[in-house]
Formats: sequence, C-alpha cells, structure tokens
Amino acid sequence: FLPAEADPSLFYLEIDGDRILVIVYVDDMLTASRRLPHIERTIRQILAAFKGTVLGEPAFFLGMHITRDRKQSTLLLSQERYTLDIIKRFGCEGGRYRPLPMAPGLQLQSAGPSMTVDEGRFAEVIGCLLYLASCTRPDIAQAVSALARFMSAPRQPHWQAALNILRYLAGSSSMG
Repeated sequence: FLPAEADPSLFYLEIDGDRILVIVYVDDMLTASRRLPHIERTIRQILAAFKGTVLGEPAFFLGMHITRDRKQSTLLLSQERYTLDIIKRFGCEGGRYRPLPMAPGLQLQSAGPSMTVDEGRFAEVIGCLLYLASCTRPDIAQAVSALARFMSAPRQPHWQAALNILRYLAGSSSMG
C-alpha cells in the first residue's frame, strides 16, 4: 500500500486494475474496493499483523453517518447528529429555517456594531461549521469561508450570518 498525497491516513493499492483503499484513524479503519474479494484479502492481511475486530459494513465512522444504497450505487456521508448538536449548542433549534446558508448579495464588512456575545463563541461556531463544510456539507463552504475571514475581529453582522447558516442547517440536517 502507498500513502495518498491528499491524506496521510489514506492508503491505496492497485491490483488487476482495481484500487483498494484503506483509511486509518487512530484505531479505526475502513476498507473499500469495487471487488469484495480484494477487501476480504486486505482485511485478512491486516488482522494477521494487528489485533482487531471486523464490525461488518460501516454505518458510522468518525462522526459521519454512512448510508449505502446498492441499487442506486450510491454512498451518502452525513453528519446529522453532529449538525443537530451544534444547532442546539448555539440555540438555533426550533426557529425559522433559512433556504440558503447566506443571503444573496450580503456584503460582510469589518465595520459594524460590536458583538453581543463573546468573540470566542464566534470562533467556536466557525470551527464547528468549518468541520461540517470540509467533511460532508460543501454547500456551506463559501458562506463559512466568508465568515472565517473575520475571526480576528468579528462584529454583530458576522454573528448573525453564522446563526443564519445554523438555521439553514436546521432545515437540512440530514443532507450530506
């Protein structure tokens, strides 16, 4: 196996034109390939070298829900539980949902009213949203990136825009 350039915890091996993938995170591991015999052989080889347990087809990995539809040949990664947790943590549950992560044409500026909450709270929500955007929610990536530019001196409009993203997520928490 060779390490992937994109991620040092992802390893790949080519056999007969088929790629076998193994991703490792601390003591958790996932394997993937188009051919089941390649996966089974890889798992046998790993278990011959390391102590481990095969848990079967994954449903949850590193906070991500894994939903597979063999008929449609699709695999969905989502973070519904995590999304609902951060919505609750920042008090956005039960409110009005937003149709978009950021209002079209919104101009974020460095000036504006001071924050009504602790600046650390803004950093916390942006960190949570960045994690979601990088793992399973690319639909919020642009909006979160725009807000992250104001981490050193957030203002009240930035906080409101972050809450808007959370309200958008509240209406689409199962998306992935």
